Amino acid sequence: MKKLLLISGHGHGDPGACATLKGKHYSEAAEAIAMVKKIRNALKRYNVDVDLYDTSKNAYEDLKAGKSINFFPVLISTTF
Repeated sequence: MKKLLLISGHGHGDPGACATLKGKHYSEAAEAIAMVKKIRNALKRYNVDVDLYDTSKNAYEDLKAGKSINFFPVLISTTF
């Protein structure tokens, strides 16, 4: 079975871009997390074991600090 680690790109302390449109508040972090969860669910249908990086942590800061994260990097970009 293939195993993937998906990182939404916005973790603890990083809301990303934010906007309020027609009275509804949007944050890039919330949108990215929702997208990563949809990707996880789609991949599970193909028998792929998918983990999500803990969003109470910040992967960018963890890597910058020298913490090891075993994963194959895949870039998924979000825009508003």
